[in-house]
Amino acid sequence: MNKTYRLAACAAVLAAPLAFASTAQAELANDSWVEGGLVLYPSAGSIARSQDFIGPEVRGRVAVADDWFAYGGMQYLTDDVDFMTMHGGGAYRFPQLAQPDLEIWAGAGLEYARFSNGGSHSDVGLGLRGGARYAVDERIELAGDIRLVTGDFDYVGLAGQMNYALSSDLDVYGRLDIFDGELGLGGGVRLNF
Repeated sequence: MNKTYRLAACAAVLAAPLAFASTAQAELANDSWVEGGLVLYPSAGSIARSQDFIGPEVRGRVAVADDWFAYGGMQYLTDDVDFMTMHGGGAYRFPQLAQPDLEIWAGAGLEYARFSNGGSHSDVGLGLRGGARYAVDERIELAGDIRLVTGDFDYVGLAGQMNYALSSDLDVYGRLDIFDGELGLGGGVRLNF
């Protein structure tokens, strides 16, 4: 799949929560969570030559005020070489654009990346992130986000995610991610609090 088609597919995934927005009765029930799972980037050639990266991923967010939240996360990807990323920052939910079933947000923070192949190279840069979440019904939530990371490991990333609520405190999720032009798949569980 060429790069233009990948970007178009990712833009569609990012826009999906907005396209489904309606006068639905569902509400976004959680403002704070932690989620973790496994992520796979098969044939990641732009990060390192012919790697099938796989590894754990942890992300979360905590509401700190009415429309503000802190976010963070990390990935540790490995094959013949290791690639680790960590990020953290703050974001604002736009109340004038929000509905009970829709949230639109933007934020900024720091992004850390380390690449290890015998030797090691690391860098810290500024990251800009934004996204949207939409509650389809009481159990299903769709989300899309975009990130722009600066520094030695600069890239633009797009992701789409679907959560399915098993209970009010526990969801399972599936995630499609484009990271440095590479398609990644992930899944895991989310604990809401």
